[in-house]
Amino acid sequence: MKRLTSLIISVFFCTLWAEGFGSFPFLFGTCLYADKVSNTPIQTQSEHWLFQLHQRIADDAIAGNPIVIQTHVALCDNRIIQCGAQGDGDNIQRNLYWTTSEGFVGWLKAQKEHWTLVLKNSVPMKDVLEIRVYEGRIVNLDFWKKYGVKKPIIVYLVAYAWRGVSIDKAWLAYMKDLYQTLERPIKLPDGTTIKAGGKAHVVAWVGHNHLMDDDRSLSLFSTHHVDSKSLPKGMMVMSCLSGPYMASQVSAASRVPLLLTNDFVFASAPAIEAATRSLLKGENLKQIREKALEAYAASEKKSIVPLRNVIVNPSHPKWKW
Repeated sequence: MKRLTSLIISVFFCTLWAEGFGSFPFLFGTCLYADKVSNTPIQTQSEHWLFQLHQRIADDAIAGNPIVIQTHVALCDNRIIQCGAQGDGDNIQRNLYWTTSEGFVGWLKAQKEHWTLVLKNSVPMKDVLEIRVYEGRIVNLDFWKKYGVKKPIIVYLVAYAWRGVSIDKAWLAYMKDLYQTLERPIKLPDGTTIKAGGKAHVVAWVGHNHLMDDDRSLSLFSTHHVDSKSLPKGMMVMSCLSGPYMASQVSAASRVPLLLTNDFVFASAPAIEAATRSLLKGENLKQIREKALEAYAASEKKSIVPLRNVIVNPSHPKWKW
């Protein structure tokens, strides 16, 4: 009976979501996809959103377009929160969120088997101190073959290091990328131009939860700045209590909640990077959450058990948004 109820719920939400597609095989297939991994309405709905994101990734891969992960890192700054000796938000060479072993640059440097640095733009700008681009490849296509992908998928991970006191502008840029479709073109040394920003497949935030200081941007974007043409994007926010602050208003088919938090955390890179690789393997929301949790716990040198409720997405049993 429980399994039957789950299937009925799955079909109900799939029908709501797929209205207008007019394709029974597509509808039925996505319903089964969701039913395999979830048995509550919110989990079922969210897995459909993830299915759409997978489909977008596959479509771009088939077209020969790279997959882009846009990350905004607001440097830790003692003028905003206590960061200790590495809290100079104007120092790109020595910042808690950028150059430490768990900072963005420090962590990516240790993941050489997955990522190669292809661009380092260190020309100081008013608000962005550095832009880095890392290239990765998906060569195991076991999951993606069913979508018609036949060649390795190129992935670019783009990271903006924002000056600490410019966190308001950094957050505004993140929200624009999340809700809108304006691209941030970046030219690589080999002549390739990638479409980051609002054209990215995943938009991530690493840093202090700016909504704790000013939450007006959330309601503003939710009600007035949604681009109706926005394609599915993954949403990740590695900052304290991002789930309670964001999940209920932001989560949608065009903003798939892949990684949020339900506690105070160190705004580090390991969870974001692990969740990204899990997504690119074609894994479901539970697997993405678990991979992020494992990476975060390992980087913090802590047991997973007390941290199980820290990293969340709709697959978490206590997801309540």
